Amino acid sequence: MAKPGPCATQPRLPIKTTRLLPMELQIGDGSPTRPSIGSSSEERAWPHSESRPAGLHGDPELGSARACHCETKRRQGKPPVMRCVISLALAVFAAELSGCSRESSGERRTRECREIVDGATDSENATNPDVATVKRADMEAVIRSEQWATTPLRKAIQAELNKLETSRGYTSDKYDEAWDRVVHKGGERDGIWRAAFDNDLPRRERIRDRKIRECVKNRETKEGA
Repeated sequence: MAKPGPCATQPRLPIKTTRLLPMELQIGDGSPTRPSIGSSSEERAWPHSESRPAGLHGDPELGSARACHCETKRRQGKPPVMRCVISLALAVFAAELSGCSRESSGERRTRECREIVDGATDSENATNPDVATVKRADMEAVIRSEQWATTPLRKAIQAELNKLETSRGYTSDKYDEAWDRVVHKGGERDGIWRAAFDNDLPRRERIRDRKIRECVKNRETKEGA
């Protein structure tokens, strides 16, 4: 059984006060009623005709109470921060270890092959629009589509594209410049690009899945050898 602390056997002592009459106050004395607690840094001016109030300094009971308070604060200190950090790190490590242990070898190979295929720089077949490229023919197919030409602006772009394709006398460079003007008209270029990418996405996903299966099969053969 734990022993009681130093505060357990000592009663709480009232704070002594000394009352001064208003005519006895001097500048800097403060309130006529003041607690009789102080230290060398808290000394205040008192009338020379009077002695200091008893108990202002050197009160043994007050000193004991202060010592008890300090001991109690020390005993109630917070646990070390490093102990909490180490406990948290061990918990995170245990969680990651248990998660890895639940992954089968087949799941691991599939995950690793998926990362390899997605990290490849095949922009024409990429399923990520941030790295993918779209062919001009796919964008022209979007413009010709009646499902896309639903506004007067888009219908005008569609008409200009048809006129451009039937025109003669264009060199390759001039045709490219005219085509860029058509698709960028009215800020529609990004919408045309995205529609072309979405239309081609099923083909890209089939290629991605095939590459992942081939990668998994090759890894199974190597790991089984």
